[in-house]
Amino acid sequence: MRKDRQADGISLARKNGVKFGRKKALTETQVQELRQKRREGTPIKDLMNQYSTAKATIYRALASKY
Repeated sequence: MRKDRQADGISLARKNGVKFGRKKALTETQVQELRQKRREGTPIKDLMNQYSTAKATIYRALASKY
């Protein structure tokens, strides 16, 4: 019974435009800027400091298809 109520609540929230899950660390614009800077030779460490993210986030953004 609880599972059904929960599913109903989730579907109602989605209809009202509620987004679930964690927000992305970087926007699409930031990812494009990051890629451009990397092509220009900016070290990963500098990108990490500039965007205040972890190394894995930078590499994930560079590998993504945004």
